[in-house]
Amino acid sequence: MLSGTRTDRPQYQAMLARVRELRAEGRSVVVVVAWLHRLGRRVLESVERREEFKALGVPIHSVMEGGAVDDLRANIMASVAQYEVQQLGERVSAAITHIMSNGWHRGSNPPWGYKLRPATEDERAAGAPKGVLEVDDAAAPYVREAFQRVADGESINAIARWAAALPANVRGARLDLPAEERGIRQHGKHLSYAAVRKILACPTYIARGHDGPDNALTRPVCRWPALVEDATWARVQERTASHQKVPRQASGRYLLTGLLYCPQCASRKFDARMNGEGEHRKNGAVAYAARYRCSGTQSARTQGAVCTFMVNMKQLDRAVLEEVASVMGALSRLEDRRFMAALRREWGELQAPAPADANIVRRVKQYEADITKATERIKALTIKLADGALDDVTYKATVKDIDRARAEAEKEVTRLRGVPVKTRTLPPLETVLERIGGWQEALAEFDVAHQREVLAELIERIEPIRTKRTATRGTPFAYEATIQWTPQGEGLYAMSGEAGAAAR
Repeated sequence: MLSGTRTDRPQYQAMLARVRELRAEGRSVVVVVAWLHRLGRRVLESVERREEFKALGVPIHSVMEGGAVDDLRANIMASVAQYEVQQLGERVSAAITHIMSNGWHRGSNPPWGYKLRPATEDERAAGAPKGVLEVDDAAAPYVREAFQRVADGESINAIARWAAALPANVRGARLDLPAEERGIRQHGKHLSYAAVRKILACPTYIARGHDGPDNALTRPVCRWPALVEDATWARVQERTASHQKVPRQASGRYLLTGLLYCPQCASRKFDARMNGEGEHRKNGAVAYAARYRCSGTQSARTQGAVCTFMVNMKQLDRAVLEEVASVMGALSRLEDRRFMAALRREWGELQAPAPADANIVRRVKQYEADITKATERIKALTIKLADGALDDVTYKATVKDIDRARAEAEKEVTRLRGVPVKTRTLPPLETVLERIGGWQEALAEFDVAHQREVLAELIERIEPIRTKRTATRGTPFAYEATIQWTPQGEGLYAMSGEAGAAAR
């Protein structure tokens, strides 16, 4: 059901089109509504449609208001209806905010693995809604299993296939309802790839709310039971984030594929990944050593030339591993308590919202204040019109200007709320420091798969740079790596510099 404040409602537009069509044919038309506000809840739209209908000779009859309504009463009622919608929205938002601020879950559709039970008197006194979350014993073990399997390295597609084959009652079917009331819920939740991905990112499973800092683990713990441990949830977020960055379809034989970008294409404002190529032999001799190479296919279409930039694989792999190992080594030597306190403060600053996000929040509040002010102005003008202090022509012109400005402000609020928030998903510092030992072991081994997992958590992008020519046969250039770290990697890199300074 669409809000009455929207003018793009399909049935409303169909009614307008039918009225215009019938009048064009010369037929008599009357528009009958149960309540006048059922036509819409925007003053400007109400005024414009009434003027159009009067020009077409189409009267509007309201059953509950006693038939035809004159312009004065209609304008007052439209203003009141619009104000009521705004007030209703504010009351609903305030109720939701109150529920969430007291640590309760909002909404009547519980996530998979939970169910609703009636709140007790004590819970209601503590600000709880009528229904509160509790664990669904039938589905909860499967939710935990899904998280654990992803944390252990299984793909989301595999989990979605596994979940789709689960029994209906496990997937949340309401078998306790009468057959005529079950509807689609009798078949359980449709656990598609998109649904599973949404479940894996839902902070409800760690007893955290949806609003607050980007890192859900830093939000206050709420009043419902958690289904997943914090460490498991953080590991799942890291894995799903790394899958977006490092292609799962990559062979995995080469250390930097998925992270490595061509610097020549980047200088042309074009992103092109570099592919790995193994050592090539011709007639028993090494024609060229293992390398990373830009295929240049997309670059050729946009720039008119094929990019053939390549870099020695052994040199670049070594440069990247040495850089990451040096960061891990510096942090593993930290024992000073005061220094650790400073690191915790710095880590906390990295978890804070980005300044750009704070600016968006400020602009949204300003536009919302403008919307409220415009509504109050229209209400005041309507009272003046009713008292005879304002003529109808001036009233309509002024309201039209105010409502147009308010519509622009509402449009801007909608746009700003849809702006993607710059996220910083950082686990607790203690968790990261505990894992450094395992990362060091992985980097020291020759297992490329484990090394790639470490790099994907710490590195966002790598660009190779030629530094100088060498006299080595087959490798005429020396290479260094320009590393763009992830937020987690950037924090560790900055702290490693502080650790090195403290050690000196």
